[in-house]
Amino acid sequence: MRADPGPGAGAPLPSAALEGHLPGRALRPLPSPAACPSPPPCEGAGGRAGARPRPLVAWAAGLALGSAARAAPVELPDLGLQIELPAGWTPAEAGPDRLRAAGPDGAVLAIWTTPGQLHPGPADAPDLARLHEAALRAELGDSALEVEPLGAEAVAIAGRPALRGDLEVRAEGRRGRARAWAFPASGKTVHARVFAGEAAGSRPATGVEAALVAARLEPAPAGLPDPQLRLPGLVDAGLPPGWRPPAPPERPALEARLAALGLTVGPGCGLALMPSLIAPPADLLACAVDLPLGPLDGAGAAGAAAAAAGALGLPPGALRP
Repeated sequence: MRADPGPGAGAPLPSAALEGHLPGRALRPLPSPAACPSPPPCEGAGGRAGARPRPLVAWAAGLALGSAARAAPVELPDLGLQIELPAGWTPAEAGPDRLRAAGPDGAVLAIWTTPGQLHPGPADAPDLARLHEAALRAELGDSALEVEPLGAEAVAIAGRPALRGDLEVRAEGRRGRARAWAFPASGKTVHARVFAGEAAGSRPATGVEAALVAARLEPAPAGLPDPQLRLPGLVDAGLPPGWRPPAPPERPALEARLAALGLTVGPGCGLALMPSLIAPPADLLACAVDLPLGPLDGAGAAGAAAAAAGALGLPPGALRP
């Protein structure tokens, strides 16, 4: 179960894209998280066919961006996150577990989640850069965009260990900066990113990071099980690196993904998943099946594989000896 890390790219934008432009309809209803693994918009990032890029600054001005008063704290109830945006930032779109806000100098903040509770560290820095490179190219509608990682480090966000990465963004001689964060929530991974043109410098990212550090995130991320696959009375085996059984908050989503494939988790089954920053989690279902078997030759092994596939509800040919 893999997917591209960002939404589809739309029509290319001119070089002004790095000065705070987003393509198409900037304000639109938020899609469901399952349909949108990266921040909205999720349709072709160019919006309607033939739509002209619309400057973010233009619509943000209508949202009283210049006000120095702090907005009321923004709550993302499905995520358990409460954040007080810095002065000058205004929520533009919000859903139960995602947010887009507009800030001074055309800066844009996006917060969203992906399934699977990942605790990212410095080893995940390449994936963090890949995720935001793909998302920025899609959102800005510029497949020729150049994104250069400037480094990543471990930090703390809302009292949780997090990974922070800085990126330089270039297109047609223009430059911009993005700062991205990834940190665990209960059964999910939270992603946040500030993007701004070069003239804004580090001010937007510094202000937002202070707000993220002070944010409330409840409940706490779940404790992670040992990386063992257990089928009672049959199997107790170590899992490969990155794989583990689901934490309790992750199990309903994992079972729903399996149900969408026509698979049922029975009493003799074990589950595991491998969360990722750049794709939906990889899922594993292992079940014990009673099969009356005699001595196996080549034909018998093929028959056993077919019987096991049928017992597991898999299509013919799904298992091979």
